[in-house]
Amino acid sequence: MTGDLGSQNLSRLRRGEILDRTGLGIVHNRPITGEDRHCKLFYLSPAMPSINSAEQLIAAYAAGERNFRGANLAGSRLSGATLPGADFAGANLSGSDLREANLSRCNLEGANLTRAKMRRANLIGCNCKGTDFSGSNLYRIKLLRANLQDALFNRADLRIGADLREADITSTNFRGALYDEYTKFPPYFDPIAQGM
Repeated sequence: MTGDLGSQNLSRLRRGEILDRTGLGIVHNRPITGEDRHCKLFYLSPAMPSINSAEQLIAAYAAGERNFRGANLAGSRLSGATLPGADFAGANLSGSDLREANLSRCNLEGANLTRAKMRRANLIGCNCKGTDFSGSNLYRIKLLRANLQDALFNRADLRIGADLREADITSTNFRGALYDEYTKFPPYFDPIAQGM
C-alpha cells in the first residue's frame, strides 16, 4: 500500500518504512510513536511487516493493511477493536482480550484463540476453519454464518447467548464446551450428542 508521495522516489522506500508527509525524511526501523501522527505508513512489499503488538496491528490496519497471517499477537489487548475483513490465518491470538471486537468477515483459518476473552465479539461470516477456541470465554459471541469446520471448542464457554445459528459446524469438536438455554445452535445440532 502506498500513499501520495508526490515526486518522492519510491525506490528509496523499503517495506514498513515511515515517510513524513513533507517528503523530507525517511525513518528506518523504529517503532511507531505519537510523533508519527503526521506520517503515513508505506508497505511496498507483498510481505507483511512484523506485527507484534496490538498498537502495531491497529496502526497497520488504519493504514490499509489487512494481511496479518501468522502474526504473533498472544496476550494482546484488542477489546473493542474494529478489524473487519482482516486476514489472521494461522495467527497466534491465544490469551488475547477481544471482548466486543468486530472481526466480521475475517479469515481466522487455523488461528490459535485458546483462552481468549471474546465476550460479545462479532465474528459474523468469518472463516474459522480449523481455529482453536479451546478454553475461551465466548459469552454472547456472534458466529452467525461462520465457517466452523474442524474448529475446536474444547472447554470453551458458550453460555449466556453465544450465537452459532447458520454456522457450518461440520466436524467441529465441542467436547467439554459449556452451554445453557440461551446458547443458539443450528436447528439440527444436539449438544449432548457432541459431548457438551
